[in-house]
Amino acid sequence: MACSEQQQQRAHQNSLENQPIFLSLLTLSGLQYPVTAASFGALYLAGRIGYVQGCCTGDPQKRVNYVTALGYVGMFGLVGTTIKFAADLLSK
Repeated sequence: MACSEQQQQRAHQNSLENQPIFLSLLTLSGLQYPVTAASFGALYLAGRIGYVQGCCTGDPQKRVNYVTALGYVGMFGLVGTTIKFAADLLSK
């Protein structure tokens, strides 16, 4: 599927905006739960692929689809495991 330059820039910029929080959560979560963090990271990346495909359609409604929802599951999973890791550190 071919994207216009504007669609590519939109998808790329959105990915760059989300990258710092994703990498931070992935790193912190991976310190305690490496396999779980890798799994959630893979879901997040699959969601990013879905988002880019949605951007390429040119229809803003199609940016969020069932594949993009996997990205949200991955991100919230990383948030949860990072919070669990922080709680475990504080309880020691």
